[in-house]
Amino acid sequence: MARTNFWPYIIGAAAALALGACATATPYQPNPSGVRGFGYSDTRIEPGKYRVSFRGNPSTDRATVENYILLRAAELSLADGLGHFVVIDEDEAGTSNFNTTGFNNGFGGRFGGFRGGFGGGFGGTTSSRTRERRIFDVGVLVQGFPGKKSEENYQAFNAEDVVQNLNPLAVR
Repeated sequence: MARTNFWPYIIGAAAALALGACATATPYQPNPSGVRGFGYSDTRIEPGKYRVSFRGNPSTDRATVENYILLRAAELSLADGLGHFVVIDEDEAGTSNFNTTGFNNGFGGRFGGFRGGFGGGFGGTTSSRTRERRIFDVGVLVQGFPGKKSEENYQAFNAEDVVQNLNPLAVR
């Protein structure tokens, strides 16, 4: 009776699961590990004033990061009994990481490839691809105020409206 080696299948399935996990945007969640983790974090500076930040993984676009920051600011304002808030400062610490993947194509030598050139033979040539990974890490300083915003204050956000409109978009 022939024995079947299942290890290649198990390793392939594990790799597929790992790649699938990396392909989804960061959910709306607290940042569990601080600086290196993904998600939101907030600090109350004084009553009604907060520092709110969100760090997304490479699959999280900037619009999602901004929505999550506004949602968290609205939640904090409502928790303090404040009806609206204003973003008074923004700090983007977005980073770009470049990953280079190399592979040996198995043709040609070191000095000129498969057709001619120095070296000939079977040494192989190495090719590479570079892709950019963008991670958005945005922080804002927010000041909350009692009551609804005035119509003239176009920079203010009604906290209840923000929660009502952005909460359905948040992936948890």
